[in-house]
Amino acid sequence: MNFSSRRGMNFSLLSKAGATLVLSLALLSCGQNEEQPENKAQKNSDNSVVASHLNQNENAIVKVGDQIITQDDLDAAILRTVGELGAFQLDQEGRSKVLESIVLSTIMAQKQMDALSVEEKQQVEIQVKAYRNELLAKKYLKENISSLPVTNEMVKNYYEKHPEKFGGKTIKTYEVIKGLTKLEGDVRKKLLAEINRVGASKNWQGEVEKLKRQGYQITYARAAHTDKSLNKQIDIILAGLELNEVSSVHYLDGMPMIFKVVESRTVEPKPLSQVRTEIRKALAPLQLKKAVRQISDELLKQANIEYIEPAETQ
Repeated sequence: MNFSSRRGMNFSLLSKAGATLVLSLALLSCGQNEEQPENKAQKNSDNSVVASHLNQNENAIVKVGDQIITQDDLDAAILRTVGELGAFQLDQEGRSKVLESIVLSTIMAQKQMDALSVEEKQQVEIQVKAYRNELLAKKYLKENISSLPVTNEMVKNYYEKHPEKFGGKTIKTYEVIKGLTKLEGDVRKKLLAEINRVGASKNWQGEVEKLKRQGYQITYARAAHTDKSLNKQIDIILAGLELNEVSSVHYLDGMPMIFKVVESRTVEPKPLSQVRTEIRKALAPLQLKKAVRQISDELLKQANIEYIEPAETQ
């Protein structure tokens, strides 16, 4: 079993859990009773000892073992856990509680690192490297990329190619004759002959009723159809039929069927002026992806990249 599966060290989860830990510990600390005077005196004494080790770093506020915690670390933790408004409103006591939680999480991290094997430490470094690269890449894109504009021509083309997204559609009314059983041999041939005969007539419903009285397992239906239904095969069949055209015999789930479009009505989409903003919103992410692709291609051209083939084992 590898390190990742044994320890559950999914880095994205750990990063979120770290922020949660800071906030949780801070909140728990805020709920504790006030310290006794003697405890406060002892803590002040401890703080003075710590301070003597930090003179070399003006930004340092605490030293845990050999690791320095800076004012920047505290500010970042506060912003990460309570947000900008919360950071603005947080008083000195609240900031102290957050600092205590950072100290505790640092101790936990040091203890856990000491308990890891060499292989496990390497896996941690790999995940840290990947997370660092991800943060830097996102920052690079944020600072170096701007979305390509969505032009009026693009909006118009999208509108014309996708009228169905704005209420435009064609409604076809069709008739269908369907055999209700899977037949073989002469019985099947006889039924198909009757279906084709009825297909050439003008009154499908009346002819089917006659066949039903003669004992044929057959049915007739009339329905409306838009561009898409629950059956893709029916969509394809009806899309290929002109008005009053009769289809050839098709088999759906083994049952013979014929179709005829008897009416076709077009519903116009909403005017472009009403959906222009909606289209721009839909195209903006696509333009951003294009911009990312462009800058990515340029970076790949400029970079010195060498793919190293793995050494062959003897």
